[in-house]
Amino acid sequence: MHCLLTEVNSPRKNKISLTDYDYQRDIRNRLLLSELSDQDLEVLEELLYSPLQVTVAELARNLDLIPDQLLLILDKIRPSGLFILEGQMITMHKEMRKYFETQMQRFDADFKPDMEFLQSLLKKPPIHVLPTWYAIPRSSDNIFASLMEKNFKTPMHFQRYIAELNFGEPVLHKIIQDVFSSHDLELSSAVIMAKYAITRELFEEYMLHLEFNFVCCLGYKRGTQGWEEKVTPFHEWAEYLRFLRDTELTPIPTELITFPSLEEYAFVSDLTFVLQEIQKGPGGITEKTLIKRFSHLTSSYLQQLLSKLSMLSLAAVQGEKISIQETGSTWLHMAQDAKAMFLYRHPYNRSLYADRLVRDTEKCLVRALRKGWVFFDDFLAGAHIEIGGQTTSQLLRNGRGWKYSLPNYTEQDKEQIRALVFGLFFEAGLVQIGVVQEKVCFRVTSLGHTLFSR
Repeated sequence: MHCLLTEVNSPRKNKISLTDYDYQRDIRNRLLLSELSDQDLEVLEELLYSPLQVTVAELARNLDLIPDQLLLILDKIRPSGLFILEGQMITMHKEMRKYFETQMQRFDADFKPDMEFLQSLLKKPPIHVLPTWYAIPRSSDNIFASLMEKNFKTPMHFQRYIAELNFGEPVLHKIIQDVFSSHDLELSSAVIMAKYAITRELFEEYMLHLEFNFVCCLGYKRGTQGWEEKVTPFHEWAEYLRFLRDTELTPIPTELITFPSLEEYAFVSDLTFVLQEIQKGPGGITEKTLIKRFSHLTSSYLQQLLSKLSMLSLAAVQGEKISIQETGSTWLHMAQDAKAMFLYRHPYNRSLYADRLVRDTEKCLVRALRKGWVFFDDFLAGAHIEIGGQTTSQLLRNGRGWKYSLPNYTEQDKEQIRALVFGLFFEAGLVQIGVVQEKVCFRVTSLGHTLFSR
């Protein structure tokens, strides 16, 4: 997951300004919520589901409290501006009630800071500042839909969005790194405040920035000591990160591998040997002679080598004889890595595969760089490769919520990817191929590391 957590400096300035709305009141109310007891929260919840006007006696009766107990709790909640207490009558503030209805979701046992919840957060600032905050057209008739299309449509969109965030405050980037790399994708607020020596008020201000930027969210979980504050990625992204962890590649012990070849440039070396033999014969050499000289190679593999030499114009068939071409003579004098890159970049070889398939597979091979030998099927399980114009992962409706779709390749799709990895990538010396109990595996070579880690 390293590529997902890399911080990239960007000249793009973050345009979200908390001063565009009464964020100080927001912070005060968030602080108030963090200090409420279970009984306080029960009273707050009852207020939210009561009529706009209710008497103290009626509310106390609903909560099974004596009025004096209730009044003490109301005094604690009253600074929020949620209600006005005049005598024995409680009158609710409509807008503040909507605000607290959203905030109270954080205490639900099954609370998920998902796209729907994040959308509700956009109701806090004035609507006219949102196009400025998020750099979307003012003519957009659905701000959240525009945001999703621009920043969250696919994992790559969101990864790029995170990389380009520029808060101007290094601690915010560090908090994101900490949360995303935490074992269970959540950190307690106490740990974060202690690590960076920040006050409770400043922590809440940081959380407003992270929530309005749709990166991390604050929620509450029931613990042994009461409610515990937890900072997590937004739900859909957390689910995707868990998928990446579940499909993390597991290295195969080298002693289990059956090697077709111990060389990183196996195919290049075999092409070289065959071409050198062709070069030795005056006027060329027959295929039968080659078969005798390379009896250790299977007939089908030798045919593959000869076909490749002909297709790349390194050798030519003239009657019954195969002779070396001028390009072949030049190729023989190249270094091994240069020969390999000649194969990798040759227009004929490239034309056998869709450009997008090659680019996507190259990106996915980054996951295998430091893993040594891995099973191809394990690699494919976590690879996001576009085939036939179909994006393998994007944010889609999932019931009432959203979810990043996961790879779902047809057998034909799998065969195309397999053909690329064990065809072009193997021939160019970017991967080695092995077998473990009839299961095919591979490892990225030193040349592959150089190419794929750029």
